[in-house]
Parts: sequence; structure tokens; C-alpha cells
Amino acid sequence: MPDDDSTTTCHTAVPLDNGDVVGLMVTTDGEYFVSSLMLLENFPDGDELELADEHRLVADFDMIAPDHFILAEGTGKVIEVRNGRVTQTADLKTIFTGVHRAIDGRIYAFGFNGSVYQRDGITWRALPKLRSNVLCVRASPAGIVYACGTDGLFASFDGSDWTAFDLSTNVDLQSLLVLDDGSVLLCGMSDFAGVWAAERWVQWDVPSSDYYDLALFKGRIFVGAGSEGLMVVEGSTFKVSKANVFSYSLRASARHLAIAGNNEIVRYDGKSYPCLEFNYDLEDE
Repeated sequence: MPDDDSTTTCHTAVPLDNGDVVGLMVTTDGEYFVSSLMLLENFPDGDELELADEHRLVADFDMIAPDHFILAEGTGKVIEVRNGRVTQTADLKTIFTGVHRAIDGRIYAFGFNGSVYQRDGITWRALPKLRSNVLCVRASPAGIVYACGTDGLFASFDGSDWTAFDLSTNVDLQSLLVLDDGSVLLCGMSDFAGVWAAERWVQWDVPSSDYYDLALFKGRIFVGAGSEGLMVVEGSTFKVSKANVFSYSLRASARHLAIAGNNEIVRYDGKSYPCLEFNYDLEDE
């Protein structure tokens, strides 16, 4: 793989300050899955360089530095890619759905059966289990850790235990974003979105869609609405910012927003939307 019957999708893309993009590509022939971490130089028309060679079942990755990335495999393995060297740094024996590097440098890997692991320095520790699968973990500048996930899961961690909050829903909560004032914006499936502030939940009236991700870019909050396009927060609702893009994953740097989904990556600088589409006609076919 890849072969004539294989397809490739981009699960996550991270923009670098110089405009290059690093993408997590997943190729499948319908039975087997292979993941590759690709550096897309001079996006979208430059060279493609494979940083990590065909690691299987990679669920997510995050950037520690422009030449240093951390990957969480669906098998529970944690892999680091640094200066072209690939190293397995942990095997936590769970099914991961994501990984996140917090502003304080701590790493969170999370996934099925309420599993959340925290790395401080080089040491991993298991946090207390949550009640359902964890789909997103983010930390506030104040050090409070928030998690959301399947079956309406939303909770905060104070350093010793989780406090669960009841949002009166059983939908899957896909993503959260901690805002500067300490409030938390959440989004999920079946038109679900709103804000948690001062121990109170306010549900928003948003367009009918499933919502997958949130990102703050140049002072505006963008929302990944899958095949419905890229949306932006206006007041207490969402408005379409760019139709006809697949926005399942959003990652922002100071200069760019990377939008990933299906067979394309889009990079937004506040004005234009250059796009790279692929079927796996990347470098080695």
C-alpha cells in the first residue's frame, strides 16, 4: 500500500510559521490502514517529505517544536519524531483518540474507556478514569484541564480528581476551546454547541450540522463543520466562513489556520484558501 484501490485522507494538519504544513495522512485499501506524517513544503505546490514512515493506526499528533512532533497510535503507543528520527517513547496499552500539548508543556494522550494520560517531563501518569470515551482534552492557562467525549461527557481536572458537569445531553462532544475569560466553548454532533461559564451551561442556537473541531485564529473562533464547510462564531451562533471545504480538523499558528478532512488540506491566512487535494499521489507513487 498504496495501490490502485487505496484511498488517502488527512486526519490532522498543523501549520508551521513559515507556511509549510505537516499532515497526518491515513491510507487504506478497505482492510488495512497505514499512517504517514508528511511535511508539505511551500504549500500547496512544493515538495512532500515523509517524516514518519507508515506507522499504523496513528490517531492524532501535535507539535512540540517545528522539528519535533508527538503521535498517539490507536494501539496505545506514543511515538516522537524529532529531526527525522522516529522513537517509540511509551506503550500505554489503550486505544487513543487524540494527543494534546498544553501551553505549560505537559502532554495529554486520551481515548477509549475514559483514559487520560498526562506526561510531565518524561514521566507518564494515568489520571482517574472518566465514564466514557474521551475525544478532546485541553488545558487552560490557569492549569485547569478539561475533557469532553462520548455520551455527553464534560469534566474538569483540578490536579487530583475530575469534576463532571451535566449538560443534559447524550450526544458525542467532539471538541472544546478554553477562552481567555476562563469560559469553555464546546461543540459536538447533532447541532450541539454552547458555552460553559460560571458553573452554568448556555446552549446556542446553531445551524443544523455535526461539529467536529474548534480553533482560535487571529482573534476569531473557527468551527469545523465537516462537509458543511468552515464556520465562524458570531455572537452566540455559527456562520459559514468558507463553504465547499471538508473541515474535520482545525489547527492554528500565529499566521495560518490548517483545515483538514477527507482528501484535502486547506491553509487559511485570513485572506486566501490555498488547497492541496490528493488521492495518494504524494511522493512515492
